[in-house]
Amino acid sequence: MFTRYFLLLTIAFSLSGLALAQPDPANPQPVKPPAAQQPKGLEVLLAELIKEGMRLQAQPAQVTPAAQALYVYRHGTLAKYDPNMQLVKAVELFGPMPGPAGAVPTEPEKQKLFLETLKRIVPAAITVQRERIIISVGDQFFVLDAETLEKKVDANIAGDLQPLQQLERLPSLLQPPALTVGEKSVMLSRGNKLTIISLADGKVQKTVELPPSMNLNPFQPGKPIAAGDKPAPRDITVVGAIVRHPEITDWQCWTVRDDEGAEYVLTGEQAKTIAAKGNPEGQRFRITGTLITEWAALPKFAKGLLTVKTAQAL
Repeated sequence: MFTRYFLLLTIAFSLSGLALAQPDPANPQPVKPPAAQQPKGLEVLLAELIKEGMRLQAQPAQVTPAAQALYVYRHGTLAKYDPNMQLVKAVELFGPMPGPAGAVPTEPEKQKLFLETLKRIVPAAITVQRERIIISVGDQFFVLDAETLEKKVDANIAGDLQPLQQLERLPSLLQPPALTVGEKSVMLSRGNKLTIISLADGKVQKTVELPPSMNLNPFQPGKPIAAGDKPAPRDITVVGAIVRHPEITDWQCWTVRDDEGAEYVLTGEQAKTIAAKGNPEGQRFRITGTLITEWAALPKFAKGLLTVKTAQAL
């Protein structure tokens, strides 16, 4: 369902690496017209990723000196050097980078490799103490033993997100994090949010948003982004027919269209059950779920993103 967006994001990062390439006048490239169903906000999302892609790929290592060691972090790997700059140990925090099963990766494998790379190269914050090392990178939070580099805490602080929600979250993960360490917890500052995380188990204890005056909107200078600008998710029930949009290339977009013509993009594990027994197109369902109306990757024809809780055929 999400192939098209992952493909676009992959292209965005590829373009960042080709930013200095010059066109060949003898072989002009055809101009591809924009897709008819370009998602709202996707242009802005891609622009951000293209701008940041080269910087992320080329960012230098973060070097933190300690009494008898030097700790170096880059792209998901933490290395420890002795005073003579001899490598003592290196740890891949996310595990070994996966590879394709065959010589040529399949499309799902390309998507997975892209996401695996992305979560390693987003900005990170590292704090070295006498007995432990604390690292925040993307949505992952680590605490390691300073002597052995053994992971004591390895926690995801974002919770269970659907792939489309992960897509919208990407720009926020491009913002550099900062850590303030206390006795039993650490405060993570990123963008307009402060998050308190337990050092014992990596669980989020509290998250607060900063005042609107500390969260200015670059697209509308002088106007703060208020916390209430986006409508809160709400539970709804929709009765209507299932519709597929094949014109969106490589994206299996399934929606439910109610009797008034409003369409809602279906997502979530329960949404898979609708198509599990064959092609449901045209069938009527009663669907309950959580509605999000403000979403960067929302297609223009849709009224919102509906995370399905229950689906009953009529």
